[in-house]
Amino acid sequence: MATTVMGGYFSSSASSSSMSHAELYAELEKTRIERQLAIEQLLEHRRRAYKIAEEREKLKWSASGGGVMMVFCLFSWFHHK
Repeated sequence: MATTVMGGYFSSSASSSSMSHAELYAELEKTRIERQLAIEQLLEHRRRAYKIAEEREKLKWSASGGGVMMVFCLFSWFHHK
């Protein structure tokens, strides 16, 4: 005898029921692991993006600081020429 519950068919026999519960549990565990891996990958991607943004910001300041230093060196060179 099969019954319909929310669109799915479940058998009324105990062995078939326990088998479907085991399969359902295995599928849920697989889904949980896949989601956990996806979240870890997303967090790692965000960490790398944040690190790249930090390095870009450092590069802006070091490049502008280097340019200012070159200007001062040129003024000093002209002054002592």
